[in-house]
This record gives sequence, C-alpha cells and structure tokens, in this order.
Amino acid sequence: MGDRAKILAEVVLATAVVAAVLAGAEAAAALGPWGVEVGGLAVVLAMVGLPLALARYHHWQWDVLAMDPALPRAVLAGLLASAVILPPFFVGYDVLQVQVFGRSRGAGSGLPGWQWWLEQAAVQLAAIALPEEMFFRGYVQGRLQPLFPPGRPLLRVPMGLAALLANLGFAAVHLVAVPAPHRLLVFFPGLLFAWLRTLTHSAVASAVCHACCNLALAAAVRLYG
Repeated sequence: MGDRAKILAEVVLATAVVAAVLAGAEAAAALGPWGVEVGGLAVVLAMVGLPLALARYHHWQWDVLAMDPALPRAVLAGLLASAVILPPFFVGYDVLQVQVFGRSRGAGSGLPGWQWWLEQAAVQLAAIALPEEMFFRGYVQGRLQPLFPPGRPLLRVPMGLAALLANLGFAAVHLVAVPAPHRLLVFFPGLLFAWLRTLTHSAVASAVCHACCNLALAAAVRLYG
C-alpha cells in the first residue's frame, strides 16, 4: 500500500472510530444522566486522544494538529469571525421561525441569566467545539492537505479538497448523534470553520467561532414559541 493510500485509510479509520464512540455515547445517554456524562467524556477523549496518539506515533510536531499559532491571535480571529457571521444568522433565523414556521417572537422561555451563559460557553468550547475542531480541522484537514493541496482562493484564502473532505466527515458524523437529514446542514457552517482554520493555521480559531455559533443557536431557540 502506497503512502497516499495509507494516509487515506488512516483518516477513514480514525473517523470511523470517532463515529463508533459517538454511537456508543448516544446509547449510554439513554441510561440516564451518568450515561450522558460518561458518553460525552468518551467522545471528547476519542476526538482529542486519537490525534494526539497519532501525532506521537508519527513523531509529528504539535503544529501539525493546527494548535500551535499564538493563542491570543487565534482566539481574536475566532471572535471577529463570529461578530461578522452572527448578525446575518440571527436575521435569517428570525425569518425562518416567523415567516416559515409561523412562530412568535418572545414566546419562548427567554434568555437566561449570566450563569447559563458561562456554563454553556464552557460546555460548547471545551466539550464540543474544541474536540471537534481539533479532530476534523486539525487532524483530518491537516492530514489530507499534503495529498490535496489548496486550490482556488475563497475570499483570498486558498481552499481545496482536503477542507471539503474533512467537512464532509464533520457533517456525516453528526448523523450518528441525530439520524435526520437536517443534521447535514452543519456542512455549511463547517465551511466557515475550515476557511478560518486555513486562514489562521489554527484549530483554536475555528473552535472559538464554532462555540460562538453553537451558543448563539442555543440562545436563539429560547426566543421563539
């Protein structure tokens, strides 16, 4: 087996392992609160542990996982991207809820207090966005990039098949948790995360933006009934 085939097989196998762990976590969640916690921890360990184990096995440097650039700059890039994308998101979400689904503004449970925001921000970043971005944008996209060099620039950032394939895996794995077609819509914000990771060379930047988007959606859901 050539090097190209070995890399592709490694990426497919690693993604399959993550999907299997996620399926097990969903099954454990049905057993009660302890199952949710154990399952969630297993998914985080798989998404973070697999890239780290492979990095150690291949003797990669840490920056191969797209975690090495200056942390403050990466966080700032993620926040700036969120500030640009979230206002049109809220407009579109409002149109969808009111005009398409016929729901009323302000009829939901409403925005909670600051404790909810802090808790949700921590959960979204540490338990969801950072592990997912480390695996799909740091490991998968980074591992495939030498095989599929970036092509035409998108908003001055060269994007290629590596980012597209990583994002397809990102969307497909979401079907494991909730096997419904609408879950594939995460492909589109995933393109933003892939673009941001390529722009900054950092999965931290895409993780911050990912967490902000998840937090914004969790808040928006509470505003309509």
